[in-house]
Amino acid sequence: MKSITVFLNVRKESSRLNNKLLLPFSGSSLFDIALSKLEMLRGAEKYVCAYDSEFIDRCNGRDVNVFKRSKESVSVDLPMNKVFECFYSFETDYAMFINPCHAHLKVSTIQNVIDSFVSGDYESGTSVVKVCDWIFNENSKMVIPPSLGGGDTKQTDISYRVAHAFHLYGIKRFLKANIFEYWNSTDNKDGTDPYLFEISKVESLDVDDHDDFLISESLYGTF
Repeated sequence: MKSITVFLNVRKESSRLNNKLLLPFSGSSLFDIALSKLEMLRGAEKYVCAYDSEFIDRCNGRDVNVFKRSKESVSVDLPMNKVFECFYSFETDYAMFINPCHAHLKVSTIQNVIDSFVSGDYESGTSVVKVCDWIFNENSKMVIPPSLGGGDTKQTDISYRVAHAFHLYGIKRFLKANIFEYWNSTDNKDGTDPYLFEISKVESLDVDDHDDFLISESLYGTF
């Protein structure tokens, strides 16, 4: 059976909505909501990876471990082995990143993914949402065209959009090579690397900017 660490990788700075994880959100904050979910999970090591004291102090007395990130780690977006420098300290074979910007992601969903991944024959996984639509690139070329029978989106081939609610990685492989290049390579022949964990549209709501924040907060607790 696989060993796995579930973790939050947090920082205050955000180019689109600064300090969004600590802003008041429906009587709490995005970080506090995610921290409470992390505490409730079973069958995994649990970590909050942070540099800023505002996050670390909130972990005192909670059922989570803390990894102190470096200043450099919270100041860059790449390379990923610097952003996820915590991987060098985790003692498990796999790691599951939980995005704290997904306030609507259910604890039961996360737990089901952990249980399925640990017992299943998967090497990686990610959260996705089903898409049946027309998709254009910036050059007006259809990446996903309508069906040959017409414009009915119900007849369009199914695709899956990455929700970024969570990702699962083998730690050694992640640190050794670019996992994203592997996911896009022809070596992935059986369609389970990554395994696609489908989540609901509501659970996929992500807070990137101010508008996202208002939408997510207005819907929080209604589903």
